[in-house]
Amino acid sequence: MGLDSFKKAKEYGQMIHAAGDQLLELFNVIINLIDSERVADFVKAESLDLSEFAKELCVLMEPSIYAKGLKFKLELDKNLPFIICNRIKLKRALLNLLSNAVKFTKNGEIIFSIKLLDIENKLANLEIEISDTGIGICADKLNKIFDHFYRAHPPYLAQYSGHGIGLYLVKEILTVLGGEIKVSSEEGKGTSFILHFHFPLSDKLSDKTEIISPSTSNTNKINPILIAEDNAIVLRVVKTLLEKAGYNVIVTMDGKAALDASQNNSFIWALLDIGLPKLRGTEAAQQYRDWEKENNKLRLPIFALTGHAVNEVRKECKEAGINQVFTKPLTDKIIQEIESIIKIV
Repeated sequence: MGLDSFKKAKEYGQMIHAAGDQLLELFNVIINLIDSERVADFVKAESLDLSEFAKELCVLMEPSIYAKGLKFKLELDKNLPFIICNRIKLKRALLNLLSNAVKFTKNGEIIFSIKLLDIENKLANLEIEISDTGIGICADKLNKIFDHFYRAHPPYLAQYSGHGIGLYLVKEILTVLGGEIKVSSEEGKGTSFILHFHFPLSDKLSDKTEIISPSTSNTNKINPILIAEDNAIVLRVVKTLLEKAGYNVIVTMDGKAALDASQNNSFIWALLDIGLPKLRGTEAAQQYRDWEKENNKLRLPIFALTGHAVNEVRKECKEAGINQVFTKPLTDKIIQEIESIIKIV
């Protein structure tokens, strides 16, 4: 194994470990909530962008999906609205289902979809489905899987270890959220969970961005920065590094969303991957520079990340109005260099 391959393997290992810790911590918190009978009033409802919420869950699940070599599809209705919902409870329920899908699938794919069925009386009728091509569940066990401590797969199957509480917690959370869940499964072929909700609409309009709170309180970096990256694993690494550096971070996963976000927010600086979908990073930067000039806006420092040699794309980036281009991966040294350039600008 070469040095580069070893570094990548180490990075993926660290990502998998971190994601595992997050899910374990989440699991323990839920158990404590159930035990203390505080589920119903743990967190108040808030405005939630369903599209970005789904992408956030995908980022959390990406390392474990990658580690098993599974395919993953995220299918989102184009008209998903902002809703009023208890974000933490919904997140816990869906992470439980997604984690189970990964656990019980050796080969094939997992599909995560959210559909808007209709809107009536300012309530969004939503259907969320999580399906897999895993080992499935016997028909005579389907009516028991939501029972407390029930395990559809015996404990001597070490690869399917657990406590039989995940689906019970999902059912309890859905009761609080006013949702319903149905399951269909065929042994040896896979399982599908379908959830239905009626959530109140939020007055907030979707800008297709996710605002992430910083992990530190550096008042010199209180204004947000924009990150555009379509690779979920790379996105997670970049976001973590910048949060540790004290930044507020707004994340987008395509060039069009990055352009929209930059035109509707005030950023300290922006960091774009070059190979973005919908609009390449250079195209998004060029269109923003044109808009910036037409609207007499202060010049936004824009930087680019590339997996290719910098010399191959330097001319393209310069013509697009990008201040400087760096080779992946993002490091603390690159962040320091960006901060030095900003001081000069």
